[in-house]
Amino acid sequence: MKTAARPLWLNSQLPQLLRPRVLWGLQVLPLAGLVLSFVPWFVWLVPWIEARYPSLHPMTGEVVGVMLLLLGLMLVGIVAGMWLGWRLNEQVCRHHFGWPADAVHRVFRQSQLPAAWLKPGVGSTDADAEATRAAQAQMQSGVVAYVVKVGVLRWGLMMFVAMAVVPRLLRDEPLQLRGLAVQALIWLVGGAGFGLVLWAIERARQRKQSPSDSP
Repeated sequence: MKTAARPLWLNSQLPQLLRPRVLWGLQVLPLAGLVLSFVPWFVWLVPWIEARYPSLHPMTGEVVGVMLLLLGLMLVGIVAGMWLGWRLNEQVCRHHFGWPADAVHRVFRQSQLPAAWLKPGVGSTDADAEATRAAQAQMQSGVVAYVVKVGVLRWGLMMFVAMAVVPRLLRDEPLQLRGLAVQALIWLVGGAGFGLVLWAIERARQRKQSPSDSP
């Protein structure tokens, strides 16, 4: 049985395949969705946290549990916001640019890219196959190396800087070592979880592919 094609929004090879203007054009709405997912945090959740826990010391089990719960909610919001942005991309191509429905499906649900979107010198429009080859190469190093590289260093570190360091710099607040250590631990756990989820998805995809589908 042939494994299901990879949707465009889950394709990690787009920066290597797409022209920069196309890549950035596709990222506008998903990034807008990501930013909007933080609105409830700054409007409701952050004031509630500051009122209920004016100080994170001592770091009790209740505080850690609440922070992990909020981290989970944040991840759900980020994924939902970016997913909605990609769905809006589909609607823009369908109704603004006049693409037929089957073309929208091929591009956004199966990662079959238009030739005009590709960088010069890129010969394959099958971004799903390119992403599968890259994922297989990454997974050959084992689950621990994959989780560290893809989950912790690529995603967790980015979120740590964006959520723990940048807001304090913008508010001209001192960077306290204890607070940064707590945030680093949270995003370490979150990044590892994110990497494990991606590993499980890729493993499931590869196991579904029959030997007859292999080159």
